[in-house]
Amino acid sequence: MKRWAAIIGAWAVLGLIWVGPIYLETHLEEMGHSPVRIFSWGVLMWLVWAPLTPAMVWLARRYSLIGGAWKSSLLVHLPSFVLLSIIHSAAVAAITLSIKPFDEMSTSPAEFWPRFILRLQGALGSDLLIYAGVIGICYA
Repeated sequence: MKRWAAIIGAWAVLGLIWVGPIYLETHLEEMGHSPVRIFSWGVLMWLVWAPLTPAMVWLARRYSLIGGAWKSSLLVHLPSFVLLSIIHSAAVAAITLSIKPFDEMSTSPAEFWPRFILRLQGALGSDLLIYAGVIGICYA
């Protein structure tokens, strides 16, 4: 139970750190967006990583990227990362469409599949950094 509290707490704090400047910018520009919706959206986007964390930890322990077997382990980590990024992107697309954090979403897709594809394409790099960060923490 303490482990889950730590995992959820860590992802929630990262979400707050990430979404804080977004809200501040919209507030300073007097856009009038709801702080509850913006903060809920931002924190939930990061909390999606919480149930994915045990899978990343298991992969890090089972398929070590340290030592001589790193090349064969990479063949497991790369598709695993892509799968986790797809799951995360799908959840984020659904969260964004449900919460509608910004009153005016302008030309942003209002349907799941276009939003999901756009999100997946744009987030692979940052998702890779997050995946690598979790794996790195496991090895530290």
